[in-house]
Amino acid sequence: MQNAYGDSVQVNGKNMVVEIVGENHDGPPIILLPGLGEPSPILEFRPLASELSKKYEVITIEPFGYGLSDSTKRKRNYKAAFHE
Repeated sequence: MQNAYGDSVQVNGKNMVVEIVGENHDGPPIILLPGLGEPSPILEFRPLASELSKKYEVITIEPFGYGLSDSTKRKRNYKAAFHE
C-alpha cells in the first residue's frame, strides 16, 4: 500500500510511517516525535522539517496510533508507541 505521505516501515509486524528529508550534513540527524494529541505528526511538522532540512537530515516518525501508522491496543505513551 502506498501512503499519501511518508514511507511505511515494518516494526514488529505492523506498519509505522516515517518521512526523511534533507541530507546528512556531517552531523547527527534530527528526529521529530509527536506529543499526545497530534493526529498527523508528519503533516504538522512538515514546515519545521523543511526548514531544518537545509542543514540537517530530519526524520519525522508517526508512532503506532498516529497519522497513517497502524493502530495499537496499547495505551498511547512513548514506551507503548514504539513497542508492541
